Amino acid sequence: MAASLGRKPGVEEIISVFPDASCLPGAGWRVLDERTWLTGIDNHADWARRAQELGSITAWRSFEDKRRQQWVWVQVVPLATATDAELALDAAPEKFLRNLRAKVTVVSEGDVDPPGVEGATRVWAHAQQTASRSGQGQALTLAFTADRHLGVVTWSSNVGQASWDDVTAVAAEICAQIARRSSMIEKNH
Repeated sequence: MAASLGRKPGVEEIISVFPDASCLPGAGWRVLDERTWLTGIDNHADWARRAQELGSITAWRSFEDKRRQQWVWVQVVPLATATDAELALDAAPEKFLRNLRAKVTVVSEGDVDPPGVEGATRVWAHAQQTASRSGQGQALTLAFTADRHLGVVTWSSNVGQASWDDVTAVAAEICAQIARRSSMIEKNH
C-alpha cells in the first residue's frame, strides 16, 4: 500500500505506452481501473533494488467489455536495464496475483508455447480454462520484455474463448509505444 501513495514523477510517461479502449477490437470497451506504484517495493531481488534506486513507477490499466463479458489487464514495469527486464520476466510467474473480481473457477491451467510478439525480446505465456455461471471461459496471460521494460497482458472471457491474436496485438502495441518513447529519448540526448 505504501508503494501506491505519494508523488510519483514519471507516471504520465509510463501510462503513455498503454493502449486506450479504442485500440481494443470491437465496440463496447471502457477503462475499468488504473493504478500506479513504486516498482520493487517488498522485493529484495537485485533488479527490484535497481528499479527502486531509479524511482521506477509500475502502472496497470484494466478494460471491460460487459456485453461480451471480456476483460483486458495491461501492466508495464520500467526497469534499469534490458537484463533486469529479463530477470523480472523470469520472476513474473510466481508474482502473479489472483483476480479478486473474477467470479470463475479455474478448471485447468498451464504454461503454453508463447506466440510471437512484434517488438518483444522474450515472451512467456500462460492459459487458464475457467467455468462460471455464464459458461466456459478462458484467461490468457502474456508477459514480455521490450527494451528495459517488462510488460504483461491478460485477456479473459467468461463466455467463449479469448484470442492469442488479440493478446499479442495489445502486447505489440505496447512494444511499439515503448520503442517510440525510447527513440524520442535517444534523439533528445
